[in-house]
Amino acid sequence: MKKQLLTIVLTVFCIFSLGAGYNFMQGKNFSTGAIKAVNVDDRGNLVTSCHCVHVAEGKYDDLSCNVATFTKVANTTNTLLGEVFGTAETYSFLVTAETLYVSSSSAEDASGGSGIYKVDISGLDDDYNVTTETLTITGQTAVATANEYLRINSMNVSLTDLPATGEVNTGDIYIYRTGEISAGVPDNLNLVLNGIGAGKSISRSCVFTVPANQTWYITSNSFLAGFSSNTTFQLKSRIYDGYEYENILIPLSAANSSFIYTCTFPITEKTDIYAKVQTSSGTNTVSGFIEWIKETN
Repeated sequence: MKKQLLTIVLTVFCIFSLGAGYNFMQGKNFSTGAIKAVNVDDRGNLVTSCHCVHVAEGKYDDLSCNVATFTKVANTTNTLLGEVFGTAETYSFLVTAETLYVSSSSAEDASGGSGIYKVDISGLDDDYNVTTETLTITGQTAVATANEYLRINSMNVSLTDLPATGEVNTGDIYIYRTGEISAGVPDNLNLVLNGIGAGKSISRSCVFTVPANQTWYITSNSFLAGFSSNTTFQLKSRIYDGYEYENILIPLSAANSSFIYTCTFPITEKTDIYAKVQTSSGTNTVSGFIEWIKETN
């Protein structure tokens, strides 16, 4: 590694849209080394919000840029942020890797159906190393994964053997621990690890785990609330010994309000990152994105 980003604590710079965003970062989050703010490289240059531009210019070795989006119809229960988590309030962080199961809420997501029949799965094994597979699904019937997984970081419709209708899934596709299902939907949504919303082709869940021998630098993050009901977002990190931190608490009170920050947080290997969302009344369509730079250590 020719260059490495230096981690230093600094005052967080935030952009508030419509005056609705607030940042409640707590000092304890910066004292453990799990998450800190960054703004200087090893030459003393200020790292701006255009981090991916610097990566594309070749200024840093062993780095790549990544962006993930997420969306959900939120309600008054503090639930996991992601299309397929439904009413789930807790995420099933596995202690050891295990075989998982995949099914769709639509019987059309099968070979010969009008939907899709293959998905690509990317997760982590017992040693937090990346492991992947392409799985053929059979509609509402559960199909076991070939690999055992400790974490699931993403799913998408496979680019191989696409049906004639294109790469769009007809139903919600779930990947979950063993358990009862009804018409392809797990009865206990707290056992769902990830999934793909109907018609979306890729997972849009705000749950990630940093693989072994990697550091992720979150460079920007956006949360958007579509309607007027007060909505609160929580962005949390969970280090591999199970201790959790609430890194960002964001209340949005106005319609079509958003919160964006452009400072940089390094997140060390084996750290879980996830978000939860809750409204004060009624439902609200929420969405957002996380952009990060991945460094191979």
